[in-house]
Amino acid sequence: ESERDRLTMLVRIGDKLPRPTLSLLNAHKTRVQGCTSVVHLLASARVSRSLHLEGSADSRLARGVLALLVRGLRGEDVSALHELTAATLVEEAGLPVILGGRRLDGVDAMLRLMREQLDEERDASMNVAMDDRTLGTRQDGALEGGPARTSSFTDAAELLHGRSGCSADEEVAVLLSGGVDSSVALRLLHDAGVRCRAFYLRIWLEDEQQHASRGECPWEEDWAYASAVCKQAGVPLEAVSLQDEYSEQVVSYLIQEAAAGRTPNPDIMCNSRIKFGAFIDRVGRHYGAVASGPYA
Repeated sequence: ESERDRLTMLVRIGDKLPRPTLSLLNAHKTRVQGCTSVVHLLASARVSRSLHLEGSADSRLARGVLALLVRGLRGEDVSALHELTAATLVEEAGLPVILGGRRLDGVDAMLRLMREQLDEERDASMNVAMDDRTLGTRQDGALEGGPARTSSFTDAAELLHGRSGCSADEEVAVLLSGGVDSSVALRLLHDAGVRCRAFYLRIWLEDEQQHASRGECPWEEDWAYASAVCKQAGVPLEAVSLQDEYSEQVVSYLIQEAAAGRTPNPDIMCNSRIKFGAFIDRVGRHYGAVASGPYA
């Protein structure tokens, strides 16, 4: 396997990095200093002291490195990060040539920022709850707890060889309409421990314009139901406008079939051309998988 092949695979992994959440976009001090690319990274520790990472970058190679960090460290104990070095990470991922020199310095800057963020988070928690014994500190600045261990990036190496598909810890994009089927699908995934981000598709531009003059919104009720489901589950919800794609690929098909005296099936066309077509091309490709709720 050539270095070029490994570089190509690293870039492809980066293309699957989840889109930045509001937590990352609204957070302060997320810019990684020392990277040629514009890289933002946010590290936090769950109540169980397991790591949660997210990031964004304007370079596909940098996104690949971020994706390796997210995969390799997600769910690890905080102490794993404090023991990890850039050289070890790159070596275990099988990338000493591709990520050598100044690029290795960039990886080190990412790890350094993550440690600083976790230390600040720890200090803030201690100020709020000084009597909480679980927030004791070690001399090296890491949280106290079980024995420190270095995270293994064998999963990252598997990814670089193209042998791993969507893993259970990847974020899933869930299409939510406000109806029963998609709401059940979201709850089943959420209750199973899958990280979800919900998306509501807006497709009827003409209908919106027609009703706007009367002060009405035809999809307002569906959006309210979808928002309520997401609020209950603690899942973020975004609206995605696909009016043009729907008009070109579904409405035009409806008109053509009806004009030809045939009975069209818009549901099938919407699923194949919009939900698992246009949506994946625009948004879904940034996630580990896309889920929907028809026939749930």
